[in-house]
Amino acid sequence: MFYRFLFLLALFISFDKPLSAQNKTEAVKTAFEMIETESFVPAQASFKDKYGQDVFLSSFQGKIIVLNFFKPTCRPCLIELPGLNQLAETLKDMSVIILAVAEGEETADIVEKVFHERRLNNLSVALDQNGNLLKALGGEKVPRTLLINAEGKIIGALQGQADFTSPILLKQIKDVF
Repeated sequence: MFYRFLFLLALFISFDKPLSAQNKTEAVKTAFEMIETESFVPAQASFKDKYGQDVFLSSFQGKIIVLNFFKPTCRPCLIELPGLNQLAETLKDMSVIILAVAEGEETADIVEKVFHERRLNNLSVALDQNGNLLKALGGEKVPRTLLINAEGKIIGALQGQADFTSPILLKQIKDVF
């Protein structure tokens, strides 16, 4: 009887807390954390396109890159992708490359399905099949987004779910020009 009372008391206390206190989730990020160190993208850093061909990040030299790592099974990743798609639409007339790189995917099939279902028409399929690109750029988990300037220097990082429609984030990208 005493243990049942303790169980009910614990249950009451946990439901008495606000929902925000029960679910300890990270806040959605609205800005890049700017990086002051001299961290350049390695010359050999690459991903695979939907045809399985290697694409080197150095081939985008002279352009600003927003490099987003995601997994098709990651809920925060899927929530932020429409905003990334909108960012690509907003910046389509500027020298900005928006890359959504699927972490750990062997083929483009699942990624193309996700993009099609969510009407992500402004994003191209990019694959980091074994996670080497994410690791080479200092990441361990997704979602992770990097802001890379035209010289290939990583100048901003964002770990966790992002709001790519944030005016602050958009301004940070435009300030790189």
